[in-house]
Amino acid sequence: MGRWVAGAPGRLALAALELFAERGYDATTVADIAERAGLTERTFFRHYPAKRDVLFGGNSALNADIRASVLAAPHDASPLDLALAGVAPLREHHDANKEAVRRREAVVASHADLIERDLAKRATLVATITAALVERGVDLATAEMVTSAVGQAFATAVRDWLQTESEGEPLGALMNTRLRALADALAA
Repeated sequence: MGRWVAGAPGRLALAALELFAERGYDATTVADIAERAGLTERTFFRHYPAKRDVLFGGNSALNADIRASVLAAPHDASPLDLALAGVAPLREHHDANKEAVRRREAVVASHADLIERDLAKRATLVATITAALVERGVDLATAEMVTSAVGQAFATAVRDWLQTESEGEPLGALMNTRLRALADALAA
């Protein structure tokens, strides 16, 4: 029986991020990632089904945090406020790790396999928020529309936020600016 290695998923993800940035996605093998992390290929495959999944771990914990944030929101919260509560864990993580998020996003944008996997992860996050809104009593159509709008505002805000050189405006403030612009456009 193999020995459990503490922090293996994080070590593998960091090694993959470094190697993808240095060599490119196609030129990096699972063996390269495992070696850089000081682990075996077998350990890699215990944690990730394929190379393209290594940068997208932790979804179940993140989905649980998102759901918990929506369910913990005030009882009189609007559907928009509930959806914003759902993205709070993401926003907080991004604000605390801007340079790491910038590096990861650049690597993801460099290869179609990673872009595809990132889009699938985003769809899962939107579905998690939508389901939590429905659980809070929001009708499905409203939950889908609000969550889609908040998800797009978040993606747009992240893109713009990462293009700034300094720490500058927190991601949450930029996201609120994007949502106000959307509300103004819809009201026009």
